[in-house]
Amino acid sequence: EYTIDFSQRLLCRIFNDVNLETGGRFYGGWWQNIPKAYRSKLTVDGKRMVEFDYSNLHPTILYRQEGLDPPSDSYLLVINEQFQGMEVNRSSLRSMIKKAFNAMLNANKPIKNAPNGIKLKEFGLKWSQVSDAVLTSHSAIAHHFYTGAGLRLQKVDSQIAEKVLLHFAKRGLPILPLHDSFLMHHAFEEQLPNAMRKAFQEIGLGEAKVDEKINESIKNAVNI
Repeated sequence: EYTIDFSQRLLCRIFNDVNLETGGRFYGGWWQNIPKAYRSKLTVDGKRMVEFDYSNLHPTILYRQEGLDPPSDSYLLVINEQFQGMEVNRSSLRSMIKKAFNAMLNANKPIKNAPNGIKLKEFGLKWSQVSDAVLTSHSAIAHHFYTGAGLRLQKVDSQIAEKVLLHFAKRGLPILPLHDSFLMHHAFEEQLPNAMRKAFQEIGLGEAKVDEKINESIKNAVNI
């Protein structure tokens, strides 16, 4: 069973310090707390919704701030450069590398053991190997790891989200934010990614890759 409180419709930005320099993401919406599998079933007036997100958002921000072009996939880069010969499920390995990457950004100091939620046994790896691999493949931004940069990056991505939300709110169009992704009526599947890319550019970070996350089986099954 899962109970959804549809009365939770107000959003507020939650910062992590009194100077409003860290955090700042939007919280409070009921759609943010439902299981991920439910998102593809959300509708507006009975019509399906689409979800778009920023691909590799925090790595992209860091590379852009350094004046560099980001890798097309910051997590696969680590696999291709450091773990190419491993006979494991690449999708699972990528998911683990992504969790490790973000944990290293959020940590305030180097950590000796794998954080909660990162299971290394199935890959036959030690945390030191994973950490060193990320630092090596991302040497250009390595100085940001283990500095608590994650919360600083949330300030940036919340500013981007604010621009996207206001763009559609001013036009009276409903949009549901999920930090680095957004849900809208499918009629806006071209306008939404364009607005997201524009917001990223307006914050002074250049180009950003935006991907659609809609499940094709749901897309074909729901009335349009």
